[in-house]
Amino acid sequence: MKSRGLLAVACAAMLMAGCNRGNRASNTIANSNDAGTTGTAGYSISTSDKNFVNDILSDGMAEVETAKLATNHAANMARSSTRST
Repeated sequence: MKSRGLLAVACAAMLMAGCNRGNRASNTIANSNDAGTTGTAGYSISTSDKNFVNDILSDGMAEVETAKLATNHAANMARSSTRST
């Protein structure tokens, strides 16, 4: 029984070591200063696709700004309600 448990632990340790080796290589690639152009060689992006992405990004930023305003307004309302009571 002990040998099976030891064998399972040894296999798990080897599996973890093998998986961890791949993470180190991908972290090195992710931390490099190269531009994020992987997979775009020879392809151009259409104007409509660029416009779509820009519209989505601006809508997302507008939503973030609205949420910030709502949070500030709620905080101000909470402060003013505690002062008046």
